[in-house]
Amino acid sequence: MTVGGETGDREDKETLKEDEDRGHWRNPLEFLLSTLGYAIGMGSLWRFPYLVMRNGGGAFLIPYIIFAAIFGFPLFFMESALGQYFQQSPIRVFDICPLFKGIGVVMCMVSVLVPVYYMTVIAWALYFLYNAFSSTLPWTTCGNIWNTNSCMPLTSLGNDSFNASGLVFTKPVLSTEEFWENKVLGITEGVEDVGSVQGHLALALLVGWCCIFICIFKGIESSRIAVYITATIPFILLIILCAWSSSFPGATDGMLIYITPRWDKMKNYQVWVEAFIQVFNSLGPAWGGLITLSSFNPFRHNCVSLTLDTM
Repeated sequence: MTVGGETGDREDKETLKEDEDRGHWRNPLEFLLSTLGYAIGMGSLWRFPYLVMRNGGGAFLIPYIIFAAIFGFPLFFMESALGQYFQQSPIRVFDICPLFKGIGVVMCMVSVLVPVYYMTVIAWALYFLYNAFSSTLPWTTCGNIWNTNSCMPLTSLGNDSFNASGLVFTKPVLSTEEFWENKVLGITEGVEDVGSVQGHLALALLVGWCCIFICIFKGIESSRIAVYITATIPFILLIILCAWSSSFPGATDGMLIYITPRWDKMKNYQVWVEAFIQVFNSLGPAWGGLITLSSFNPFRHNCVSLTLDTM
């Protein structure tokens, strides 16, 4: 008994020493916030409502919950447990079975590719945020250098006989659309015309990547501070948007139309396919992030209860 006890104590001390060397979350709340921010990000806020509306309203939740229970939650827990047990990155975790080592490599490749396009969306958002501080919002007016003769300002919405030049036209183009296509994106006539680098987007992209660097440049030490901001902001924005939207006339009717189940949609296999895909987009299993986040948990941390809380 004594020898066994001494061996157990020695193993515990070695495990604690490895945790201290690698770094770990200081408390369960930090890991909870990190997984919440990972699973419920801005992508879910803009994509999930669109899928619900397009695929039968409340009826869409049935296949979504089914696939989440069968695939999403078990994979979520499995990856959390793997990362915590091995205290390694996705590439090293799959050393348990050399045949599966390629899975870890692909996970890391996905984690590299996803931020590339995601940061482009962030750059758009940052540029719109910058312009939002203008005294006159540039996407609400015509007469700018990027506008055409078909431009119709938001203030004249519904009046088809007005444009920036005072001419009559049959197909007006909203100033918001022209701002987006001509100013923000600088869309060309076709793929044969590559165009030039959009300086304002390049600068916004640089700012976005600098924010990422600030969040991770000290590893877990800086990430544990960042999660308090990155995980809570989506929920705060969601509450603000819901409260603001509900103040408009007819908001209640619109919400009822949105959530009312349209059962005929359930016969379409595409609804089930999109529900399955959204489970992986929401919870993020098989992307490697859950393994990485949970690898910073203390070895003896109870990830079962915390994983259930996260779900």
